[in-house]
Amino acid sequence: MKAMLFLLGAALSVGSLSAQSGSMNQMLNDYLVVKEALVKGDVKQAPAGAGQLVATITSVDFATLSEADKKAFSEVSAKLLKQAQVIAGAKEVEKQRAGLAALSQQLWPLVKGSDAIGRTVFYDYCPMKQSYWLSAEAAIRNPFYGSQMLGCGKVDEKINE
Repeated sequence: MKAMLFLLGAALSVGSLSAQSGSMNQMLNDYLVVKEALVKGDVKQAPAGAGQLVATITSVDFATLSEADKKAFSEVSAKLLKQAQVIAGAKEVEKQRAGLAALSQQLWPLVKGSDAIGRTVFYDYCPMKQSYWLSAEAAIRNPFYGSQMLGCGKVDEKINE
């Protein structure tokens, strides 16, 4: 009987952790869709990905976040939402890229400080644009210049490696 209660408690705990990490990881995933679209210069996919990010940001369930994530998210959520909306509404790639630069600055402290992000994330820097972006891989794939200067930049920080 004790073993069954222990297993039930463990299962509930894992489910809670999954819910807790879900919002933070989904925001990161949505962001990465936008970033990859801009690497490719895809002016249609970037706003679509940003629209999904808007939906994710507006549907975050605070009850599933850790106390630290609640505090961090509430400090940047309005700015994240505004930048995601800028990208979602922009038709020109340069406006989308400018929105990504601002979005990246807001998202990095949230991702960096979250215990819910369980994978390696890189914070890359473009010296030509003097802007940052987040990436799931160490290889530089610059979203600000796309194929023109794909390898321009460097890894500035990383988490969970």
